[in-house]
Amino acid sequence: MKMLANLLMFVFLFGCANTDTIGNTLNVDHCEIIEKTINLPELQQYYHVSSFPERVPLIVLFNHPTGGCPELNKFESPVKISSPDKSNEFKNKPHIKINMEIVDSDNIKVFFSYIPEGIKGQLKLQKNNSHWAVSESKIVEI
Repeated sequence: MKMLANLLMFVFLFGCANTDTIGNTLNVDHCEIIEKTINLPELQQYYHVSSFPERVPLIVLFNHPTGGCPELNKFESPVKISSPDKSNEFKNKPHIKINMEIVDSDNIKVFFSYIPEGIKGQLKLQKNNSHWAVSESKIVEI
């Protein structure tokens, strides 16, 4: 009986210890996905930050919790990331909306819109050696 109790305690503690690791891994993936999206070469021509300095810092509304991406910068300024449910504080500021849809463990679809320029787009990302790579992208004016 003691052995069973010890085994259950070990399983419980091991599961709790790995929760942070799993959470951090997902957070890194989310940050990498945001980075791949905002740095998409075809998107760069639409930011116009020299003409519209109010577009700095870049504000991202992302449909998954990230816990923040402290290393993520755009236009020499940290990117501000918020979830759509907290979007009221940013609704009157230029921002990019990014929605991620998991297809499977190695494939993700990303849908984004950048309202200040009237564009929307889609990316397909594929996991390659534990990093995400853009396999397809498309941007259209709306």
